Amino acid sequence: MTMDEQPKVLTNEQKKAVGQIIMSHNAQASWRRQAILDMLNPQKDIDFECGYPGTITIEHYKEMYEREGLAERVVRIMPVESWALDPKIMENRQSEDTTWEKSWIDLERNLNLFHYLRRIDELSGIGQFGILLYGLNDGAKDFLTPVPGFNPVTGEVDESKNKGLELLYLRPFDQSVVKIKKREENKSSPRYGFPTEYEVLLTNDESDDDNQLAGNPLMIHWTRVQHVADNRKVSEFLGVPRMRSVFNRLLDIRKILSGSGEMFWKGAFPGFSLETDSKNPDVAIDYDSVDDEMEKYANSLQRYIALENLHINQLEIQVADPKPHLDAQIRYIAITLGIPFRVFMGSEQAHLASGQDVKTWNKRVSTRQKEYLTPCLLRPFIDRLMDYGVLERTEEYLVEWPDLNAPDNKEKADIAKIETETLAAYTASGVYQIVPPKEFFTHIMKRTPEEVELLDVASLDYIKEIEEPEDKSPEDDTGSTPKG
Repeated sequence: MTMDEQPKVLTNEQKKAVGQIIMSHNAQASWRRQAILDMLNPQKDIDFECGYPGTITIEHYKEMYEREGLAERVVRIMPVESWALDPKIMENRQSEDTTWEKSWIDLERNLNLFHYLRRIDELSGIGQFGILLYGLNDGAKDFLTPVPGFNPVTGEVDESKNKGLELLYLRPFDQSVVKIKKREENKSSPRYGFPTEYEVLLTNDESDDDNQLAGNPLMIHWTRVQHVADNRKVSEFLGVPRMRSVFNRLLDIRKILSGSGEMFWKGAFPGFSLETDSKNPDVAIDYDSVDDEMEKYANSLQRYIALENLHINQLEIQVADPKPHLDAQIRYIAITLGIPFRVFMGSEQAHLASGQDVKTWNKRVSTRQKEYLTPCLLRPFIDRLMDYGVLERTEEYLVEWPDLNAPDNKEKADIAKIETETLAAYTASGVYQIVPPKEFFTHIMKRTPEEVELLDVASLDYIKEIEEPEDKSPEDDTGSTPKG
């Protein structure tokens, strides 16, 4: 082999160029192969095919909440059930109200505090959060000014600077009209990552058309609001909207109900087919006259149709019952939300729910009251009022929710009847000779030791009372009975 016949050695740049050509060729071949596979075995986009939005925005949630009653039910049911009975706020368990308790009662009565707490609990579940605006008489020119006495970075309060502010009003807002404009960026602050400034848009829904505030955004500092977020997962200030897990089902229900209405509308007015005589297929037809007759029949009180050379046949009406389809969607929603179906359907159905379902539901509501409403809504609200000086500072206070499973009057009467019959059978049968009364009340009647002790003392006192003679002859001073 001569020198001219030696293979040419490629430079590094040439090798790189060749490699890029090969890679490009392989990429194109791979793309073609994938395109062919996609055509042979197309993958359906369920959300696209069924008309579900790929990304659900706060506008989607707000529109669904405002226009679909069942969506409103999904958002409202937990707050409504949780606030069905107001909690009791106490400084201590003494029978007489303390000065602090009287101040709270007066404030709650004058400003209807529980009403606004229930409202913000509901509105915060439409989207990821809601805010409750405190209207204070601190003399600030705008809401963007921090409340006096608050350290805007750490949140610490110097109560000597706020001098006991007065709460004038409360205003709840949902996420659809609120934007978080700034967040705390100081990593050493306990409020790191939390919102520091909000923009609230007052729409015509909150005011009349002539009000100049409508459509004007308000900038609000965090010290003037309480940030409320339910269903928190990863974030501490953003929750999961209550409709998110069932949003597609709510859309399906909208389709079913809208389709059933359209189906009835069209089915209520049957369709007609107009046919010519098969023996005279070439007969002339005055289509304008036919249209005029059909228009009169459909949209006026004329109940006859005059046609020439045409036969009219009524088309078969096809109307399907939407109830099974609607019922399946609602049951899916109830299962997803963990709510007994009859309870989710409303008060009339709830009365028919089994006792176990009601107790389970009440237990869940009670858990929400104690693990979310008290620590995440009520206590921050009361603490903020004390920070403002609206309420005097107290070291500790109690929040007690009513027992949802407490028996009503009818249930109490039934229990009393059963216990009375049990006691009668216990006495008449002579079982007390085997099972002493204290053990009977403790182990069978399930009374506490304190209750058993009270029953024992009361029983002995009553026995002593009935064993004493009713008529005693008065004795004289010497102890002898005077002669009659």
